[in-house]
Amino acid sequence: MQTKIEVFTDGNDDYTYVLPDYYADTCIDYGQLAKIREKRRVIHKEKRTIYGSPCHSDIETTDIENFNGILR
Repeated sequence: MQTKIEVFTDGNDDYTYVLPDYYADTCIDYGQLAKIREKRRVIHKEKRTIYGSPCHSDIETTDIENFNGILR
């Protein structure tokens, strides 16, 4: 059984170009969470599969967002 690396990011497409430089796309489950905003409020979250088969219910970015808030 092969364990894949799971990566979840925001909708910034830069990661889609950088990650393959470091990991084979067959070794990574990569999903994005794009937040759709209106008047600075999140009105919808769109979950996308970029590589592999990430579980859409696991795709979230709040852990790192909360961590970043602590560091500010």
